[in-house]
Amino acid sequence: MGKLSVIVRRHKASSDGTLGICSSSQLIWKRRITTAIKGLGVATAVFLFCVSLCPQASKPIPGDTSKAGSLRIVESTNPGVFTMQSGPGDEDYNHAARLFEKGLYSEATVAYKLACDKLNAKACTDLGVMYRRGQGIKKNYPRAAELSLRGCQGGNALGCTNLGLMYWNNYMPKDDKRAAELFQQACDGSDQNGCRALAFMYEQGQGVAKDLDRAELFYRKAREHRIPFKIKDGLILVETIFNGVLVKLIVDTGGTTAFGKSFLPPTQALDSPTRTLESVHGSSQVYPITVVWSFDGRNRQVAAVAGDLSLPNDSDGILGADILKTFKSARFDFLSSVLILEDQ
Repeated sequence: MGKLSVIVRRHKASSDGTLGICSSSQLIWKRRITTAIKGLGVATAVFLFCVSLCPQASKPIPGDTSKAGSLRIVESTNPGVFTMQSGPGDEDYNHAARLFEKGLYSEATVAYKLACDKLNAKACTDLGVMYRRGQGIKKNYPRAAELSLRGCQGGNALGCTNLGLMYWNNYMPKDDKRAAELFQQACDGSDQNGCRALAFMYEQGQGVAKDLDRAELFYRKAREHRIPFKIKDGLILVETIFNGVLVKLIVDTGGTTAFGKSFLPPTQALDSPTRTLESVHGSSQVYPITVVWSFDGRNRQVAAVAGDLSLPNDSDGILGADILKTFKSARFDFLSSVLILEDQ
């Protein structure tokens, strides 16, 4: 019977105040440490040790192009993506997202409007997309732009990207400079499409002065995923979506990704667990499973284990190094309280 150990390892801090995990080929693990973070400003103990800092991309990453010299990015919705904390209109938003996923667009527009009227920024953004596309409602570009602006001003970076695309692609009076400003705002808010569009504009000199160095910088940022985290009782906690369910996970940079029994398939035989999961939280009998991780509008199938876990802070499981190492790099930005994952 296999045995999995959950450990925490030391890492060299980078000059920007982040701690990171390099790809497995660049790691030399040194110490087994089981203490956890006590809080910001207090001695931390989720440490990792690398031979050197994770390298960054050495050249721009090509965007999705339909032809030479052009970049194809379209407005997008983000149905079913939840925030770390509930906010105004979230219940209506989640209802709208479920209707949207079922193709019930007319009903979804009503629910999105209810959420948007309650100042739910992401609902305004998604409703703007539906006006832009004419999904469940008559196509109306000025109304789409107005709603995208409301989403953008409300803190939803995707709204900034979508409005920028409308100025860039002539759905509004063409204004490349305004589009670049909106893409910059979107990228600052961690929307990857905004970063990618801004990189292309710097590469081509559209709306901004041509600058290949800045283009490379923003292409690199377009590869990053930023997941907010909180620190509680010495643990790093993230909220994210697995198998369509919002879960709270403990980040363990030396452990294996694991979930409670609710993630076991209904047909899973429970009489012969195949592995043992050992962690600072105890030992558990677990079974291998495959789960779907949804983030930044993407779905990714990943391997994990599930069993009768006993974890603190009402946590649903562990986000472990086995998943984090599938990215080019992963680092904790403790100043902004975000886990930054960079695609390969």
